[in-house]
Amino acid sequence: VHNVYGVVLPRRSRDQYVECTKLEKAELQQGDLVFFKTGRGVSHVGMYLINGYFTHASTSIGVTISNLSETYWSKKFIGGGRINTPGNMPVVVE
Repeated sequence: VHNVYGVVLPRRSRDQYVECTKLEKAELQQGDLVFFKTGRGVSHVGMYLINGYFTHASTSIGVTISNLSETYWSKKFIGGGRINTPGNMPVVVE
């Protein structure tokens, strides 16, 4: 994230969640973060792509793309977050 967007994020997903502006699923834009409860509290994070898809690191298969509508992820979804950048503008990759 730092190399591409120039943004430094906290290492832990729960700390990233605290630092973000909270979003509903319908408000997500490319580059926003999506947070999940796979353990205790916020325990997994991914980066939103488009049309419900997000990329994240899986311990079993490495970096992958999943969809928020998949049964597993829809049950674990806590919410979205926008990285607080100057002017709180969304981070978009062209």
